[in-house]
Amino acid sequence: SGTSLTQEQIKLIKRFTSNITILYDGDAAGIKAALRGLEMMASEDVNVRVVLLPDGEDPDSFLHKKGSTALREFIRDSKKDFIQFKVELMMKDAGNDPLKRADVIKDVVNTLATIPDAIRRSVLTHECSRMLSVSEQVLTVEVNKIKRKQYNKETGATKFETEALHQPIEQTVDHTEQLFQKTADDYQERDIIRLLLDFGKEMMDEETTVAQYILAEVKEVPLTNASYRLMLHEIEAQMEAGNIPDHHFFIQQQDAELKRIAIEIISSPYSLSENWDKMHDIFVTQPDKNFRKDVVTSLNYFKMKKVLQMMNENLKELKAAAGKEEEEIHFQSIHNRLSDIKRQLGIKMGSVIVN
Repeated sequence: SGTSLTQEQIKLIKRFTSNITILYDGDAAGIKAALRGLEMMASEDVNVRVVLLPDGEDPDSFLHKKGSTALREFIRDSKKDFIQFKVELMMKDAGNDPLKRADVIKDVVNTLATIPDAIRRSVLTHECSRMLSVSEQVLTVEVNKIKRKQYNKETGATKFETEALHQPIEQTVDHTEQLFQKTADDYQERDIIRLLLDFGKEMMDEETTVAQYILAEVKEVPLTNASYRLMLHEIEAQMEAGNIPDHHFFIQQQDAELKRIAIEIISSPYSLSENWDKMHDIFVTQPDKNFRKDVVTSLNYFKMKKVLQMMNENLKELKAAAGKEEEEIHFQSIHNRLSDIKRQLGIKMGSVIVN
């Protein structure tokens, strides 16, 4: 049960998967008692989702009454992120009592501060801001206060060092715009998602689906766009459950951003300007029988963009290390390896990339 769950058990589970979906019956007292266990999972960077079964049902009774297919569909359509579930549950109990609502906000801030992944924490902070009707800036400032205390306790850092690491926000900033703005490689990442939604169920070869092939290729090269990363996590979770989701799966989701992306892709996947390929290094082919070539080409451009970014960052480090022989040798070695990878990708792509 959630109340007896240990960190060691969570780490053992994480060796097999980072996506966990937990089913609860309608017992509110039991759910509240188990919240601590869910928070422990979130603190271990596990993607925790929750499904609340209909009143009077448990997984066994639901399965016997409606069958395995109905249970899988119910889980797929009803699961919510743990924090979203927690906010809804606690706000329902708080009602219109302002003091209870304030306590809920403080509790949610504490939970947000336990999430290790900065991007996921930012996305969930934005969502909690909407659900709690509280400024995102306020939530972020309070989360940073807790993070500073944690850092100070764990490292013994001075007050100055701690505050330098987690500076509070001094002016109103649109974090959503910053988080989802078009980065240099957003277009390649979007194309990866397009291929997963369009052709994920197709076979890349006799044993491997397109979805399996793409996920294996991008496993060591994480996406930078938060929305695309969340879509990728959701696709992985669905595949672990034996499903390969397409556009329709995301269109039916409650997350407005993921729904918007899926609708845009299905509405105009090939309506690009004639200069699109020159601007963003995407060469679009029509679907049909060319999807395998499309997958390989898009993945190569995606990898090339990542390599070029890494080379630019490494060159900055190399310049900063001028006069320090050991550091110069280290960064020059990295540059040589990246240049070799770039050359090999260029050969695969049949072109020489210079920018």
